Amino acid sequence: MPTILAAIAVAITALARCNGCGERRLRVGTYNIEQFGNEGKKTDMDRLVAIVAGADPDVLAIQEIQSAARATELAARLSQGTRRYAIALSGCGGGSKMHLGVLYDANRVAVTGTQEYPELDPDKGGQCTKGERPGFAVQLDDRKRKFWLLVIHLAARGTEDMFEKRKAQWRRAHAIATTLGSGGTPVAILGDTNSTGWLDGRFDERAFIEAEAEKAGKVVATRDLACSEYWQPGRENAAPSGQLSASLLDHVVAPPGFVNKRSVVVHSFCRELRCKTTDKKPNDYENVSDHCPVTFEIDQ
Repeated sequence: MPTILAAIAVAITALARCNGCGERRLRVGTYNIEQFGNEGKKTDMDRLVAIVAGADPDVLAIQEIQSAARATELAARLSQGTRRYAIALSGCGGGSKMHLGVLYDANRVAVTGTQEYPELDPDKGGQCTKGERPGFAVQLDDRKRKFWLLVIHLAARGTEDMFEKRKAQWRRAHAIATTLGSGGTPVAILGDTNSTGWLDGRFDERAFIEAEAEKAGKVVATRDLACSEYWQPGRENAAPSGQLSASLLDHVVAPPGFVNKRSVVVHSFCRELRCKTTDKKPNDYENVSDHCPVTFEIDQ
């Protein structure tokens, strides 16, 4: 009898030590859902649901949300099986009325706080409905840890003046992250950074982003991705080339050790095309978004 009791005790101890070991790491991501909810942009909801479900995030930072009702519909349609998705949205959208948000599975995480920064102003002195888009910070708790996600959507276009604007925005984002993390809570910055010079070296944009991250004690977890978005060279001109080229616009900047490096992946047509130039527009590019979801797993 003592031998049996000892064996049971060992088994109980092993189970206690393994509590949660069968549960995967928390999967987080970012996705610009192009003009989502804009009446002039007909988003294929079936495909959008399939894309997000395929990425299978526990938490997803989302950008270009122009209808709270459509975002709520997306969460409801994704809530299948054990998934129970909810939405937290920014109140501000800047002049473009493109709001930021976080889609999260309430069975995996709880939202324990939010902060909004109009025009990414650390002092919250920016304009809510004019100018550039805000920063939207969401604190999450997965019963193992608390952490902040600072969702951003930086100024677009690949001109030098827009790069200078993005430089200022990056500095503001890092200042916000420093304040949010002052109590020791990890902070990750993620979203559509519109880093048009990342792959081709224009204006040393990649070098700037990485240097600012290093100064802030963070790393660019997405630095080795080949792309996260496709664009049509010459589309601003009268005669577009007809080809789609890959770009890396969506980034995750986080404390060292926060992101499992091997888990950073891109989804949807970016993955299918292996980030190569294409002559044929993917259906999802036309009917959902020119961006693809990027996901990673938290390593802490």
